[in-house]
Amino acid sequence: MIHYRKLLNEVGPLGRRIASLVGIMALLCSCAHREGPRFLNGSGDAGRFIVEQAVLRGAEPITSRGLPAVSSSWTYATDDSGVIVRMSKADYPVVEALLLRAFGTPKLGPVDGADGRRIGAYQLTPKGAALQFARDTRWTQVIVVREPNEREIAADFLRSLR
Repeated sequence: MIHYRKLLNEVGPLGRRIASLVGIMALLCSCAHREGPRFLNGSGDAGRFIVEQAVLRGAEPITSRGLPAVSSSWTYATDDSGVIVRMSKADYPVVEALLLRAFGTPKLGPVDGADGRRIGAYQLTPKGAALQFARDTRWTQVIVVREPNEREIAADFLRSLR
């Protein structure tokens, strides 16, 4: 069993910041509307869409050739901070393989939780753009968040002082 607190301590301050940003962004995205984020049906290869969204937010893939296709049905929601992509939980192995090929070794994980979840995260840019990928009992989910702006960085710093 992996203990997330121990793992976060091992990845250092930058890894903790990535994990915090991804968690905060997931929470904000899920609270964007009363019923949660408004998901739209995606079309085509979800893997290609994920890589494109990461590149739009500053990622530099190590390759974009020969990536496995994620061709099952998928949905996505966007807001000012980023994008959430959801697919069947059965798509997780292909999504993880795609991300490992496109972006290399993640900054965090992927690790298995005692509750059956599997999670990993990439730092896409030095200033905090991130990509989190996960599987739980319902679906596979990828969240790509942009770099925080100066106001958000200042607010995060002030919160850390409390």
